[in-house]
Order: sequence, then structure tokens, then C-alpha cells
Amino acid sequence: MTAVGRFLRGLSYLFHLALCIFFLGVAIVTWGASNFEISALPWEGTSLSAWLLWLSLIGLVSTLLALTGRFRYLFPIWCLFAFGLAFWGFFLNAKTHFDGESAFKNAIWLTAGLLVAAIVSLPLLRTRRY
Repeated sequence: MTAVGRFLRGLSYLFHLALCIFFLGVAIVTWGASNFEISALPWEGTSLSAWLLWLSLIGLVSTLLALTGRFRYLFPIWCLFAFGLAFWGFFLNAKTHFDGESAFKNAIWLTAGLLVAAIVSLPLLRTRRY
């Protein structure tokens, strides 16, 4: 793997670690709130907090396992899932609306970051050559 590939994969790990830690914090802070809603996600209220908690933990575990090299196959699956959920939530979900141009640009940047992370993680699915 080239130096650029290692750099991009490292950024992918950091991106997903930060994203999962952020949403884990959101899940903890909003635990038990019945009126909690993120319009880009298909859940609401207490089930949204539970889904955020479990998905964040799955993302953290998959990223840490890939970083340590123990089970690297889970990380690309997680990256593709996160990209698919964001793409569906921001651009295909009828509930989602953007409050201005800046919110739309932020959604594009987040989705693009998830896409790049997913593409960079795909070589992890190949078997290692020793």
C-alpha cells in the first residue's frame, strides 16, 4: 500500500472514531427523551437514542478491530452501512429538509467524507499476502 493510501485509511479511521464518539455522546445525553428526533434517521424518541447507542458502539468496535488488525473485515461493511444510511437520510428521505444552503453543503461534505472512507476501506476485504 502506498503512503497516500495509508494516510487516507488513517483519516478514515479517525473520521469514523470521531463520528462514533460524537453520536455515542448524543445517545447518552438524550437517553430516555421521548421527543428526540434527527430527521435524516428513520427512528424517533427513545428508540433513536437506543439505535444511536448501539450503532455507535458497533462503529467504535469495528474501527478499533480494524486498527489493531484483529478483524479488519468488519470496518468496510460498517463504512458502507454508514454511507448508505447518510445518503438515504439526507437525499432520499422525504422527511429531511435543509435550513439553508450551509446545511445542505454540510450534508454533502459529511456524505462525501463517508463515501471516501468507504472507498478507502474496501481493500481491507482482500486477503493479506505474506
